[in-house]
Amino acid sequence: MKKKLNKGFTLIELIVVMVLLGILAAVAVPRMTNTLKDAEQKSEQKFIADLKSALDIYASDHLVKNSVMAYPNDPFEALAHTPAYDMNTGKGWNFDGMNITHIRNDGEYFQWSYNVGHPMNCDCGDDADGNCIDSGCYELYGPGIGDHSY
Repeated sequence: MKKKLNKGFTLIELIVVMVLLGILAAVAVPRMTNTLKDAEQKSEQKFIADLKSALDIYASDHLVKNSVMAYPNDPFEALAHTPAYDMNTGKGWNFDGMNITHIRNDGEYFQWSYNVGHPMNCDCGDDADGNCIDSGCYELYGPGIGDHSY
């Protein structure tokens, strides 16, 4: 008599594997979604920090050339490259003259206001002795940075 060889898995074994894969997917997907949102948020904050640094460098260069600090009316002028913005989908970074906006890949919309104070304008603040600051300044308000004047 020939010996019959069992090849393959039983139905019970396949069902157990499918249940385990379903449980793993139910746990992993929400964690991955949160990780992606955290990464986008941190990327935004990094971009805003880089933008603030670029604005300071821009003003310092202007100070060296013209003996007075000044900030650009369009904050993206201080950057080496304009950030990506897709006009068809509206996703990416944009400046509309008053606000810096970022629309994430999932459609979430975030906005920072940007205002420039020109030299000899004391609206941006005083120094430690209460004297008017005779240089340009800017104000940047929005998510993750609170209300700050620079």
